[in-house]
Parts: sequence; C-alpha cells; structure tokens
Amino acid sequence: MSVEVSERWSDEKLHKDFNSTQWTGVRAFDVAGATSADAAAIANGSPYGAIPRIGQQHPRSSSMAVRNVDPERTGFNLYKVTVNYAVGTFDGQEDPLLQKPKLKWNIGSESSQVDHDADGNPIFNSAFDAFDPPPSAEFTTIFLTITRNEPYFDVTKAITYSNRINSAAFTIKGAGVVDAGQILCRSIQPTQEYIEGARFVPVAYDFELRSGGNKDTDGLWDGFKHRILDQGLRAYYDPTHKTRIYDPGQNTSAGKTPISSDVRLNGSGAVYEPDYFLYANGSVQPGVSIAKSPTGSCIERTDSAAFMKYKRAKTIDFAGLSL
Repeated sequence: MSVEVSERWSDEKLHKDFNSTQWTGVRAFDVAGATSADAAAIANGSPYGAIPRIGQQHPRSSSMAVRNVDPERTGFNLYKVTVNYAVGTFDGQEDPLLQKPKLKWNIGSESSQVDHDADGNPIFNSAFDAFDPPPSAEFTTIFLTITRNEPYFDVTKAITYSNRINSAAFTIKGAGVVDAGQILCRSIQPTQEYIEGARFVPVAYDFELRSGGNKDTDGLWDGFKHRILDQGLRAYYDPTHKTRIYDPGQNTSAGKTPISSDVRLNGSGAVYEPDYFLYANGSVQPGVSIAKSPTGSCIERTDSAAFMKYKRAKTIDFAGLSL
C-alpha cells in the first residue's frame, strides 16, 4: 500500500503566550498507509509531500523551524502527525520577533441618530411621542492600533477576528483591561508588502473602543449595540396573537380606525400606555405582555419607555489573539 500524506489546513496555528516572548506554530498531517508511528513521522508521499523534518523551516516563515514531530495513531494504518515549530536564531542579531508591540491611540467621533439622552432617558415631544426622524448626536470613540512582528501573516486569524466584539474581558498590555462588549476588532493586516518565506511580517491589529452606557443581561456592554425605542402599530391581546392598536378616543366608537403612528411598547409586546386598546374577535381587548423577547434582543426599561438592544457584530474571546 502506498503512503499518502495530506495536510490538515484547519489545524494550522500560530501562537504567542501572553506572558512569553516565544512564538510557536503547529501544523498537522494525515498519513495513510504507514506501518508504524515511526514510519508516519518520516512519511514521504502524495499529495502534499513529506512530513517536515526536525530543523526544517516553516513554509511561510524562515524564522521558524521544526522542534518536534508527534505521530498519533487514529485508525488502521492511519496516523495524525503534529509538527511543532518554534522561532530559531537570527545569527546573533537582534531578533525582530522579540521586539515589543507598538501601540498607537487616536480619538475620533461618530455621528448617528439617537432616541435617548445622555442619561438613557427617551427623547420625546411634550405629548410623549418620539420624534421622526430622531435627532443626531456626536459620540467620541477611541481607536487603537497594535503593531508587532510575527513569523508570518495568519490570514485565518484575520478572518476569524475581524469585525468581532470581545465576549470576555480583554487585557491590553501597558494600558489595562476592557470589559466584555467594549472593544471591536476592525481588521488584522500586514503593514507592508512582504515576500513569501520572510523571516517576519509586521502585522497591525486595528481596534475601536466604546464604554457603553449599560451592561446587559447577555454580559456585554452596549456600546456596540443597536439601541432602538420599542414602539409599533400592533400589540398582543393573548400570548400568541397580536392585532392593530387603537387610540383611547375610539373605545366606544362604532367606526374604529387603528392608529397610523407608532406608540410606545413596554418591551414585552404590550402597549406602554394603558389607555390605548386593541380590537379583535368583535370586541375591545386589553393588551398583554408576553413572556419572551425577540431572539438576540436585550431589553432596557426606563420610567417612560423600553428600548430594544441588538448586537451589531458577533462576539469572540480575544484571548486567541495572543496580544
């Protein structure tokens, strides 16, 4: 039986421990047809060639070399071979991979429509109706770029973390800790052109930080969430059915016309102001609150309104960035 070697691309990793200057890398291969673990560790076969040997350079970084090869039997004549890399020497020169990351901070602003004031209160006219369109406001936002030299550019990491929000507390060396939901990874990219197999690649991590006003029930601060006044034209009259809302002056009128402008809801599917009513099954119906909220939403209630909050981007634990 011929020996076949194929790389597990999804298992490739590049890592730097939080409290260490040492870079390590991992590649993994499937070896079919090997007669023993020792044979698998030195296998040479199609379609992707041979298992790398001790001391051999990483194909994407001349600064990393194989330190050990670990074969593991996973089936009959089938082995998984894990190849571990570490940074080699730089012939007595200062190792660029040991240089500390550089941090650059910038202050910016964002203009967006708002339906609440700085204290979280809903913005209404004197009749307690929302403005349409709502007013706009300027918000300060903090931008951070962390640049460091890496053995190679890890495009999988860039895809995984770009446009993601931290799901847990994240420590920025030399600056402090930001809580869950307060930092967005905008992009990860090389700062300049580089050649294949370069000893190192300068990589920039671009972040945006926002404090947020409240920490929601999902454990995230709301700085990177949509925050929308809960209002509408319909409400629930039983836990599974909803219908149009009517204004207070029509509860005895023969010709009823439903409202044409949104009114406040309570965050649970009912009209916030009790004078409004529903009309269904031939009679006036009181509104009811339902036990569930829309999937993905968090509810924030004030004395006069409720707000729906939704994540603008998916979350991930930034510990995997190894910054």
